[in-house]
Amino acid sequence: MLSLHFIKLHLHQNFKFNEKYRANYLFIATYMYHRLWSNQYSDLIYKRR
Repeated sequence: MLSLHFIKLHLHQNFKFNEKYRANYLFIATYMYHRLWSNQYSDLIYKRR
């Protein structure tokens, strides 16, 4: 996943000075990525039926 890598790089550069918020943004980014992935996965299962 290229987009996730770029998101991590972008967040690391922008929030390097503020470790407190960087962790929160990374958590939100990974959470949204996992939700998107699970939605696509469930769509595949639903279409296969």
